[in-house]
Amino acid sequence: MVSVILALFLIPHLLKPKDVDVPDVIGEKYEDAVEELENLHLQVKMESVFSDEIAEGFVVKTDPKPGKTVKEQYVVTLFVSQGKEKEVFEDFVGKDFEQVRRLLEERGYEVIAYDKHSERPKGEILNQIQPNPDQEVVPVETKVIFEVSIGPELINLNNLKGMTEDEAASYLKDKGLKMKKIEENSDVVPKGQVIKQSPESNTSLEKGATVDVYISTGPTEKPPASHTITFTVPYDLDENEDDEEKVAQEVKIYISDIDHDITDVFQEDEITEDKEYTITLTIAPNDYGEYKVVRDGKLFIEKTVPYKEGE
Repeated sequence: MVSVILALFLIPHLLKPKDVDVPDVIGEKYEDAVEELENLHLQVKMESVFSDEIAEGFVVKTDPKPGKTVKEQYVVTLFVSQGKEKEVFEDFVGKDFEQVRRLLEERGYEVIAYDKHSERPKGEILNQIQPNPDQEVVPVETKVIFEVSIGPELINLNNLKGMTEDEAASYLKDKGLKMKKIEENSDVVPKGQVIKQSPESNTSLEKGATVDVYISTGPTEKPPASHTITFTVPYDLDENEDDEEKVAQEVKIYISDIDHDITDVFQEDEITEDKEYTITLTIAPNDYGEYKVVRDGKLFIEKTVPYKEGE
């Protein structure tokens, strides 16, 4: 009877769960932590968390915390690292490099750019070398490499002065430049050669730019010059000394200029006294005019007149 009574008191006491202190398994591999907790008759629940400090597969923290007293079979939650948090990397091709660089560096990425000449605007991302779009990465562990446009390759313009028009046109075409021809007189540069250019030589130009090329048309064409000449044809008294009445004397004037030939009579007249005449010669540049006066069949005046600009 006594033994029955003792059993009624002792068995419930023996079956009652014991107190257990939660061990410190932080930093341990998940499997090792589970084994240690189960050896203490504790149950285990796992939750995955990101961690920048604890490697993937190792315990970050526990709930309850280490040292907490619980009963056997109590469920201890192990928070297990799945490594650093990853994100899906975007496709940045076609976007402005400086804006993208600031964004990525704020998120912990290391960003590198390689310059490349391109017809695309300066600063535009041409190629995303790494990482690939949609790739999962850890920002602080990822080096991002872009190929970035620095604009079209610049052309260093040569000195065109002294070239012929064809030579200048051929050079500019070979360089991918356009030529705007401007004709200009020059007393120094031979006709058909380049006098000057704009922009000047050694200027850096983008492909497709236009260069103004001034082509000599030779010296400035001078206008004809007009020369007005006044002279007097005297009446020759010796020819009429025996006559009471004056006999008219024949006067013929010949001129040579742009409009007249010296063999043609320009003006014909008869005089009985001294008479003043005025003629105008129109003389071409680098040429000369000529006039002569014949009185009664005898040459009275014969002169040449050189071209003088501005008269």
